[in-house]
Amino acid sequence: MELHLDPHADVETLLGREWLESNGRDGFASGTLALWPTRRFHGLLLVAREELAQRRLLVSHASERIELDGSERALDLGDPQLEAAPARLLGFTNWPWPTWTYAVGAHRLRRELLCPDGRNAALLRYRLLDGAGPARLRLRLQLTGRDPSKTRHHSDGVRLRVGRSEGWVSLQPWDEASRLFVRGRFAFSEEPRWREGIRYPVDAERGEPCEEDWFSPGELVAEFDAQGHCELVLSGDDEPLDVAAAVEQARARREAWVAPVAELTLGDPLALELARGARAFVSDAPEGATLLAGYPWFQAWGRDTFTALPGLCLVTRQLATARRILGAYAGLLSRGMIPNRLPGPGESPRYEAVDTSLWFVRSVGSYAQYAGVDAFVAEVGWPAVRAIVEGYRRGTRFGIGVDEDGLVSAGAPGKKLTWMDAEYQGEIFTPRRGKPVEVQALWAMALRTAAELADALGARTYGQSCRTLRAQAIASFRDRFWDPRRGFLFDVLDGQDGDDGSLRPNQLFALTFGDPLTTRAQAKRILEVVEAALLTPVGLRSLEPADPRYHGRYAGPRARRDPAYHQGTVWPFLLAPFVRAYLHVHGHGPAERARARAFLEPLRLHLARGCIGQLGEIFDGDPPHAQRGCFAQAWSTGELLMALVEDILQLRPHRGPAPELRP
Repeated sequence: MELHLDPHADVETLLGREWLESNGRDGFASGTLALWPTRRFHGLLLVAREELAQRRLLVSHASERIELDGSERALDLGDPQLEAAPARLLGFTNWPWPTWTYAVGAHRLRRELLCPDGRNAALLRYRLLDGAGPARLRLRLQLTGRDPSKTRHHSDGVRLRVGRSEGWVSLQPWDEASRLFVRGRFAFSEEPRWREGIRYPVDAERGEPCEEDWFSPGELVAEFDAQGHCELVLSGDDEPLDVAAAVEQARARREAWVAPVAELTLGDPLALELARGARAFVSDAPEGATLLAGYPWFQAWGRDTFTALPGLCLVTRQLATARRILGAYAGLLSRGMIPNRLPGPGESPRYEAVDTSLWFVRSVGSYAQYAGVDAFVAEVGWPAVRAIVEGYRRGTRFGIGVDEDGLVSAGAPGKKLTWMDAEYQGEIFTPRRGKPVEVQALWAMALRTAAELADALGARTYGQSCRTLRAQAIASFRDRFWDPRRGFLFDVLDGQDGDDGSLRPNQLFALTFGDPLTTRAQAKRILEVVEAALLTPVGLRSLEPADPRYHGRYAGPRARRDPAYHQGTVWPFLLAPFVRAYLHVHGHGPAERARARAFLEPLRLHLARGCIGQLGEIFDGDPPHAQRGCFAQAWSTGELLMALVEDILQLRPHRGPAPELRP
């Protein structure tokens, strides 16, 4: 996405827009367009290593100055203590990697930041675009070498170790921090200093650690060459980087990622932007391939992975990536459950979710529709699907199992098993023990998928048993979930306090997967109620405003935020089931699909306002619906890309006719 910016735009506007660049291996760089951090997670080089249990933020900031035509200009426009006149930011694009265009005196300068695939490195490239007069880069790196969720302080002290050789310098201020290698043509002057009192306003608003001190070991000075070029490589390892090869490889891989969507959709602009953003969530880290749930703080979660995978990996035709991810989780299947969290070093998998395994089944079914029932499905996908179905039929952890009525029940003391899982100091705000409505929709879908795969692989008797169980589940659902008093579906049945009639968006999933869980009249009524009470321009509220538990703002310290997380906060990924439900009720004609697309238009605009090219995690329930939480979320992108391409544009693999709704 390319932005043309007002060169006189106020700095606050630039500080409110973020960027993201990932390396495909759980490392990334991020920040604001003003090149000044507003979160403690922002930085130029955040690395992940196999031997480390977590990421490390090596470089929090770089003070960048360009000397040109006898004057000095600063690129980090948001620095409240600028020691040089600021350059003017003219434009920014996030594709194929973050690129800034500045006016520096009478010249235009391009600044690029690329994280090469699979490398714990960041490549900084500077180009004078209209003339190669003598120019110099003066750069002072601000180091923290910390867990990105924490902060560094002057009182921590420094034990700086500097290594030098031709073309590189290594810096290690703390024993526990990885060494930072800087490569390029530059002179380094060791001039250690601290900069104290850095404040991160986004973290301050969230009631989290928000002040720290930066350590800078010295200044780098690099001359632009005769062509007006200057390059530096920041790296968490001592392996040299072939810059030209890395740039061409990154360009080719990124274009190849988007090409299938571009061809399929004839260059649909929203589909292209979502496909470009999708690449950031794929991680082929040494511990296994997965999808990262969100930036800047979420890592790999099973529920998020398999909610997002069809859109991120199948619509984009990244079938090999999908196989690696599905295979990594299938290898940890236990008692009919896919883990909701991949284990880190020395950890065990965590299985505390009732829906993760069912989303996994949807991903296998979607993969089979794109790739066919191939060897992977036969040898990995189908055995996992059958094990999940049998695990739920027999009963498994945390009270998860099929009840006598054919519906799935789940719940155990102190456990939050659905996606509405906020908890603070032992209080679970939406326990939803019993039979959650979306779990029943996922279960019916899983049984249909299991039956179809069984038939395709010659296990027809087993397939028939799945169809029998599915018929029972659908009959029970239709008999029990409709609330005639309020005219929509119960959110949870058979809970600790009886049936829960809260108006939430979870019931949309009953209209999403193509199973006849309601009558046509009921489906129409559900959509009307949900649209009136829950729909906003940027997603769906997690609870109706008329409910006394409703929170209209997700702000402040965690004690205030967590009760709001699923009690009114808006989730953009829920626009996908809403769009599917809308088309389910109104049909798939051109006018209906145009209307469905219009529901996504405000989020298309958001792609240029929040983290450029990415969809965030959540928004306030009340207008003006300020963005909150993670600035880039996997299932926001994956679900909406899938809904746009498959449901609105109707560019889907053959699924066969949808079941008819009875009157």
